[in-house]
Amino acid sequence: MPISLSTLADQVGGCTAALEPLFKRLEAYVLSAERLHGDDTTVPVLAKGKTDTGRIKHVERRRSLADLLAITASCEVEIMGAEK
Repeated sequence: MPISLSTLADQVGGCTAALEPLFKRLEAYVLSAERLHGDDTTVPVLAKGKTDTGRIKHVERRRSLADLLAITASCEVEIMGAEK
């Protein structure tokens, strides 16, 4: 069953709104680092019959995985609407 482009766009917008709390927490986590490492790699991407240049962006900071998991878990509670 075909899905219209406007319906797909609405779904992307809904996901964006739902993931906003997670994005904000991860943004704060990354930007709180003393030092960041960034990488910008180009990759070919097929787009409507032609090849465009896409980019993979990577930012890395030094902190423990446990800290990141704690941030993600607390944000998941907020997204689901539950009390902390």
